[in-house]
Amino acid sequence: MHAGSTDVGQKREDYERLQTPEYWRFDETETAQHHGAMLGGAIQVDGRYQPADIRDLPDGALQGYSLLLELYLPLE
Repeated sequence: MHAGSTDVGQKREDYERLQTPEYWRFDETETAQHHGAMLGGAIQVDGRYQPADIRDLPDGALQGYSLLLELYLPLE
């Protein structure tokens, strides 16, 4: 099994079952080959993960916001 598919498959299911409030994935490969996106996250809402909002910034960076940590998570 490819490492990236584990992160968006089995690990996601495990974290959801353990009621981990949110989790984030960073994939700095040029093609985002590991996770399908360079920056991704999931936030629990009513016991189920919902995709985190990821913004494309004018300078080309990506940014998400962690409700749990109360901070922006940029990927430049």
